[in-house]
Amino acid sequence: MGSLTCRLRFFLSFFSWDHSRWLDKARMAAAFSAGLMIVACGGLSAKQQSAADEALKALRKIEAATQVGVSYQQYGQLVIDAKAQVNEATAILPEGELKKELETATDAYSDAGRVWSAAIARELFPGDEVSKYLKSKYNIEVARPISDGHEREQRSAILNVIWAIGRLHLEKASSLVKL
Repeated sequence: MGSLTCRLRFFLSFFSWDHSRWLDKARMAAAFSAGLMIVACGGLSAKQQSAADEALKALRKIEAATQVGVSYQQYGQLVIDAKAQVNEATAILPEGELKKELETATDAYSDAGRVWSAAIARELFPGDEVSKYLKSKYNIEVARPISDGHEREQRSAILNVIWAIGRLHLEKASSLVKL
């Protein structure tokens, strides 16, 4: 909000305070500041709002599926659908927190799919590429090979952490659209 005040003061500094034109200048300043507030407060056009709503709807489908149980094949299709919706939305959304949260939620759900795929292929081992990625991005350590008889428990634990992170970003994006 501080930058808005600075921009408004800067704008107003160009006006001389001639009393005969004061009312017109005040109206122009009010219109200008209202426009800045819409931009500063994240006002979206109808097209942007619709695209954001569709992206959130697709991400919520993934979230619901993770809560009730979903097969790997179903999950993969949900992620593909959500990624397409988020790509459409982020192409027209302005740079900012909403765009970042949509992308981060999508990344988390995509990362979970990557982990699930590696676990199914029994390619999730301590020190491998996926494990290093999990450690660097989510601080998750693969403590033992996924193929040592504890596949389901370890896979579920890792997926639940990543899904929880995706859920947090989804909730944040949802709250930004409601503003």
